[in-house]
Amino acid sequence: MKIRSKSKSRRGGILPLVAVMLPVTVGLAQAATVLLMATLLLRIPVAQPEGLVLSVAAASLAFVMITMAVVRALGDAGKALASILLIVQVSASGGIVPVELTSEFFRQINPWLPFTWVVRAVRASLFGAFDREWLAPLGIVLLTALVACACAALIGRWRVGEREAYRPAVDL
Repeated sequence: MKIRSKSKSRRGGILPLVAVMLPVTVGLAQAATVLLMATLLLRIPVAQPEGLVLSVAAASLAFVMITMAVVRALGDAGKALASILLIVQVSASGGIVPVELTSEFFRQINPWLPFTWVVRAVRASLFGAFDREWLAPLGIVLLTALVACACAALIGRWRVGEREAYRPAVDL
């Protein structure tokens, strides 16, 4: 018995929620793994544990939603753009090298990148930097996640594939 959808795409309903649940769950599991490794295995002392947990979870949610929005808007090209955006953000956020030591281009885009605010929130909650002020950067990251979620919900169409399309890439 084959169940076929009358429409290959849907705008609303439960499908968008289901499509987002798996990536969000994987992202949050990765965030939890990083937190557990840092605190239990590496024994890094945390100045504000609740801030660190919220910051890492918000970062995960924001980047999953940004990726989802870009992929929905641009299709497969969105995957490449999301990867490039991540690379640029790692370079320009000041997380690896202080932004003052980077090129003028990176200094100009630094305040506009979500990863900049993730780095600031994590540093504030992990080490007590920036006078332990992690709520404002966390708010910016959550706002970014909300805007990306709205874009992902409104841009493009959810495509429902045929059941036969979901099979292993190689038949043995």
